[in-house]
Amino acid sequence: MDATTSASIVADGDLRYGTTEYIANMIAEKVGGDLHRIETVTPYTADFDELRDVNHDEMNRNDLPELKESNLDVSAYDTVFIGYPMWATDVPQEVLSFLNAYDLTGKTVIPFCTHDGYGASSSYQTIAKASHAAVSLDGIAIEAKDVMNAQDTITWLSSTHRQIIQIFP
Repeated sequence: MDATTSASIVADGDLRYGTTEYIANMIAEKVGGDLHRIETVTPYTADFDELRDVNHDEMNRNDLPELKESNLDVSAYDTVFIGYPMWATDVPQEVLSFLNAYDLTGKTVIPFCTHDGYGASSSYQTIAKASHAAVSLDGIAIEAKDVMNAQDTITWLSSTHRQIIQIFP
């Protein structure tokens, strides 16, 4: 996602990544596929406290933020990974905007999330319901402090997966 706060950054040498972005890159290295960044028309703030407040407001109003135009053709993929940071114990509204805009009917959807100690909560069920996928598999939840060493965590993946959709925390 286009909101990157200090709470969700990992450094790998001189490079800085969002935690979800970092895991998405690990998955892409393991299974191949393409990365797609979900971005809102109005960028989110980088200030963690402000971002938290915006997120709670969006969730309370069930507001789905408008996404930037994209040339993504999801019909070309059988399997779609949906990556997101946990926000207020659920999926960010930006991800729900994406799932509302793209038809994943008949696809296999695999969620993955990064979090700060609270796990995936009911986010996998949220993704399954919002995606209308044929199959929604249980995903993985990786705590932010474990992101840099998560290679073993993604061993359940296979090279038959074709696509990764990610948002950056």
